[in-house]
Amino acid sequence: MFIENIKFWRCTVCGWLHEGETPPAHCPRCGAPAEKFVPVNPPEYGFGEEKLDEEVVVVPVKELTPEDKKRIEPALFKITYGLYIVGSFDGDKLNGQVCNTAFQITSTPMRVVIGINNKNYTNELIKKTGFFSLCVLSKDGFKMVQNFGFRSGREHDKFDGIAYRRGVTGAPIIEDCIAWVECRVEEKATVDVGTHTMFVGEVVEGGINRDADPMTYDYYRKNRRNVNVVAGTSKPDVKRWMCKVCGYIYEGEEPPEVCPLCGAPREQFELVQEESDLAMTVKTNENLMSAFSGESQANRKYLAFAAKAEKEGFKNIARLFRAVAEAETIHALKHLEVAGQVGDTLENLKAAQQGEHYEFTQMYPEFIKQAEADGHKAALRSFNFANEAEKVHGDLYEKAVRQVADGNDISDEAIHLCPVCGYVVQGQAPEKCPICGAPAKTFKKY
Repeated sequence: MFIENIKFWRCTVCGWLHEGETPPAHCPRCGAPAEKFVPVNPPEYGFGEEKLDEEVVVVPVKELTPEDKKRIEPALFKITYGLYIVGSFDGDKLNGQVCNTAFQITSTPMRVVIGINNKNYTNELIKKTGFFSLCVLSKDGFKMVQNFGFRSGREHDKFDGIAYRRGVTGAPIIEDCIAWVECRVEEKATVDVGTHTMFVGEVVEGGINRDADPMTYDYYRKNRRNVNVVAGTSKPDVKRWMCKVCGYIYEGEEPPEVCPLCGAPREQFELVQEESDLAMTVKTNENLMSAFSGESQANRKYLAFAAKAEKEGFKNIARLFRAVAEAETIHALKHLEVAGQVGDTLENLKAAQQGEHYEFTQMYPEFIKQAEADGHKAALRSFNFANEAEKVHGDLYEKAVRQVADGNDISDEAIHLCPVCGYVVQGQAPEKCPICGAPAKTFKKY
């Protein structure tokens, strides 16, 4: 069997062998991107210079099907993991996330490895500063999982109300953890494996806070039903009824006559027997928030499409876009509710304030800097308008937080919105928008 015209590519992460003209977009075994593949010669795999040894049986590694993955997944759950909080920072901004991929890889020098999703804020901060902390949770650390595992540090201050101290590297160390280490990232040893980055960190400091058994991922999965892991959804001794049509959750001794969300009759409600019926894994919560983001973007995009269709004379196409846009809103709101991200008004105001603060202190300044470097004037204008408007929004939310904290609503003055830049003012609309200069007559009243 001659192989002179066959090309082979080896994944440098897991060793998977690919046959073809070019490497695959991602390794089907470990997910590593194409750039992690290198061309190899058949002799490296025991082949002859011109033909394969007839006694060598080459078994191709096929890509796993959904059925294969479902069959294999229970085996993966038997691999032991811990549950940790990985701390990161950028100046005064602190962040933390739940992580179950962490282990010591060498003792001399002392090095540990953590796996962080490339889309996570933690990944971004570690790459920026080159440091991280690793805090080991105890078996009573379910509340820490709740606090650090179900929301993004981009919009929330996860260390609000958490006792911590800054370590020698500046990374946060949680006082309630049972052990901790601080690490400096070894860039040359760190590997991007496609969806995640495996950060190799040299330990520069560490210690024991208290004597307790560490929490394993297996222990967490088996006992989470006894703890409400989704923030703000647990009320003791209150019956909870789920609508089988739309998933709406009603609390009370009896189900409602009609579902307030979809109109289904009370017969369509079933009693939630255990909190585990509503609890979710970290991955499912991430999926819900990802779906919320996607549906929210689809709503805005379709409304823009509708306006364009109407402008071009396709009024009925515009109606279709608007109808589907509203449908996406229904989906987005349900995903957000199920993810436990809708609290009481004070909690919601604080979350909104934190989101706006992140945008005008971190997100948009970085976007503006890049747009300036690229010379993209339209993007620069859009980013600058939004950045200035977010500062105003943050101030409005801050004032509202103080009012609601004292048990008061804000005043009933009219709220005006500039349709050009998003500037919002409570009370009389200005003669000209202070951000973009749009006249008062264009402002929308709420």
